[in-house]
Amino acid sequence: PPQSRQVGPALDLSVHLSEGLHLESTTLWQASGQTAQSVSQLIYDDHRQTYQLGWFSRRPLPEQNQQALHQLTLGVLQPINSQWRLFGSLQYDTDRQLWRDYLLGADYDSCCVRVSLYGRRYYNDLDDPQSSTPRRAIMAELTLKGLGGLSGNLAALLRQKILGYSQVDTTWNSR
Repeated sequence: PPQSRQVGPALDLSVHLSEGLHLESTTLWQASGQTAQSVSQLIYDDHRQTYQLGWFSRRPLPEQNQQALHQLTLGVLQPINSQWRLFGSLQYDTDRQLWRDYLLGADYDSCCVRVSLYGRRYYNDLDDPQSSTPRRAIMAELTLKGLGGLSGNLAALLRQKILGYSQVDTTWNSR
């Protein structure tokens, strides 16, 4: 039997409004022509710090057990001085009027060691916040430069949550 095609076209736009300030938008459509998901974000990044403000919208896909989701997002990576910086990512579910995910933390970075401490409270993508409790975690990472590290891969999580994190982190580590 023939299988129905579920995937449609995708469009990814990026507009540079000024040096360091840009708007990014991605939209995915289903084969039927309906919008499946869209993300729009205003990002400020000066290779030292980054701020993002965004909107995420997703249609329900019952056949994949996926609920509709509409949320505001905020991401921040802000140095305090040459060795300390703060970071955070917030996602507010406007349909259910609750914080769906937040991650807040701090980094200390010196010539030989990097230490990160952060807390996270979140609902898994398939969790129903009305009938489940959020997951919570407090994590620490230690990296001994030149020798490796003990980590839960915080950098990968921050790259996923905060657009512009990779460029800022590369600049931070090459000081």
